[in-house]
Amino acid sequence: QENFGYADMKKQIPVTDTSKFQLASVSKQFTAAAVLKLYQEGKINLDSSLTTYIPELPYEEVKIRHLLTHKAGFPSYMWTIARHWHKPSTPVNEDLVEMLSEHPVSLRFEPGQKFNYSNTGYCLLASVVERVSGLSFDEFMKNRFFEPLNMDDTFAFSSAKHSYTPDMVKGYRYNGYNYNEVKLNLMDGTYGDKGIYATATDMVKWAESFRKNLVLDESI
Repeated sequence: QENFGYADMKKQIPVTDTSKFQLASVSKQFTAAAVLKLYQEGKINLDSSLTTYIPELPYEEVKIRHLLTHKAGFPSYMWTIARHWHKPSTPVNEDLVEMLSEHPVSLRFEPGQKFNYSNTGYCLLASVVERVSGLSFDEFMKNRFFEPLNMDDTFAFSSAKHSYTPDMVKGYRYNGYNYNEVKLNLMDGTYGDKGIYATATDMVKWAESFRKNLVLDESI
């Protein structure tokens, strides 16, 4: 194990063993695991409609399995937030559910007919986890996965609920001359499609948990 570079380039804080990286879309595997955990416990049916768990949404034809496999047909939720969110706060998953309920978007195709990578689908899956478990997504992940697996440096982050800590690695974009920090925006309040922060060590623990069937049954 070895570390390179800076967790904060401006302050020149080096990356260490406990530096927590934003996993971006790699976070989706954690959301899928949460859904399958509830399925394993008999609390979710993968072939049930999304509306079984979030009845105010007008998407009865969308099944949980469609969301997991990127076959639901939802367009990007970023368009919905940009168009319909007018509050000074950052929207969270329940806010997105409310917007999609009040301002439904048209699906791009009949669910199950095509594959189309979907951040929206995984945000909705995180909302399903919250509705079924009665816990916030970050609490569910902590209680059911991160604490039992001793993943002490892993957590789900929402800019609407949490603040940056010094051990969270910042993102940068190179403009040809300088590296500019990528600031948080309105899309960083939702969980599910992104938002997991972890260390390399904890990701090894996560991988090992599957080999040892510590997270999900082998049949899953």
